[in-house]
Amino acid sequence: MVNSIEHNAYRLLGLNVTASQKDILKRYKEIINRLKIEDYPEYDLDILLPKKFRSESTVTDALKRLQSQKDNLKEYFFW
Repeated sequence: MVNSIEHNAYRLLGLNVTASQKDILKRYKEIINRLKIEDYPEYDLDILLPKKFRSESTVTDALKRLQSQKDNLKEYFFW
């Protein structure tokens, strides 16, 4: 369970669980673009996260999990 909380898709994207699919996709694109220039974004919901917590692969995986209804529900409850 600790692993589920640490690598929660909402946490990786720095979003609240009430975020819409439009907000999720917008944040994903923002993070990916910033990571390409080695700028590691920080958001208000980042609690005790290391600076280089996000990578392109983890952010892409988070987006895929939030686009799946079943996985989205799991991420919602473990945020």
